[in-house]
Amino acid sequence: MTGSTLGVEEEFLLVDAEGIPTPQSPALLGKLPSNFKPELRASQIEAVTPPRKTLAELRQDLVESREHLAVTAHEMGVRVLPVGSPIRADEPASDFTTTDARHRGIHDLYAGSLRDYNVCACQIHVCVEDDDLAIAILNQVREWLPILLSLGVNSPFANSVDTGFSSWRVIQQSRFPCSGLPPYSTSADQYEDRMSVLTSVGALFDDRTSFWLARRSPRYPTIEFRVADSAATVDDAILQAALCRALVNTAIADLERGLEPRNFDEQCGSAAVWTAARYGLTGPSIDPVTGESFSATSRAAELFDYVAEALADTGDYDLTAQLLDDIERHGTGAARQRKLAQGGLDALIDGIALTTGSGSMSRQTGENSV
Repeated sequence: MTGSTLGVEEEFLLVDAEGIPTPQSPALLGKLPSNFKPELRASQIEAVTPPRKTLAELRQDLVESREHLAVTAHEMGVRVLPVGSPIRADEPASDFTTTDARHRGIHDLYAGSLRDYNVCACQIHVCVEDDDLAIAILNQVREWLPILLSLGVNSPFANSVDTGFSSWRVIQQSRFPCSGLPPYSTSADQYEDRMSVLTSVGALFDDRTSFWLARRSPRYPTIEFRVADSAATVDDAILQAALCRALVNTAIADLERGLEPRNFDEQCGSAAVWTAARYGLTGPSIDPVTGESFSATSRAAELFDYVAEALADTGDYDLTAQLLDDIERHGTGAARQRKLAQGGLDALIDGIALTTGSGSMSRQTGENSV
């Protein structure tokens, strides 16, 4: 199973007719199947796929869940936005905290840090059953997480203005403990000891509240990539899934050949994450290992070359190459949001809200149907 199956957790923002977050998740969850879950905010909802072996199966799950959510939300007068942060907001996000004990405890711990925090991600799970292998893989892949972020940025707006960043979600997360790149760990025991200490001293509410861009899942036998903003389209989610699985399988191959992870200065790693959040694919990208700056598109090509053999092994090479070409020609979710916003924020919200139909938001037109 290791390196073969993968799944996706998609988080979506619930808004009213004007695009303002609305706490309708509890009501929606009462009408949706069990693969839909609550999130920290009552203005968020999460859709979870089962583990799949092929991208075709995964695509079908994503299309069907978006369709189901769009139809049910429409019946309630709610709009669903696949975005990393709210475009408009007129109330503090803390007013919409869900009422379950765990989420209330998180709210109490992080206090004012959560006041305007309302972000959505696309999370990819890749099966890795052995704990020590999972940590070794994390050590291998962490240098590539910033370019995965560059490809998955989709939150340039907040409070009705362009923030200047491509992923405002990642900037919002940087205020919390255990954000950014995961630290190097020598073993699963060291990784778990670190989590235990951070929880016991009160920096983390529990082992599920770390904000690292990749981690050993505390719930499943997987590596959980938490890099990308909520995917604007099914294609964007599939691209992240393909690259994450290929990174895991490439890391396994490297470890079997005796290749050690390339360590790097933590500040350089932080700079690489910040730069990816700032520019997406439209500016520079920092290689954390060398400290050199390249164009983000050339760094994305380097990532593709690095995982090409793994993509070929799973039959995903041609599709991934096509999806990368599409996103470089038509832009990331953030770039497409900015293009739609040239017609005003109403046009932006209309263009990205999930609607019933077939397919997913076109990178060429911005028209979003599921």
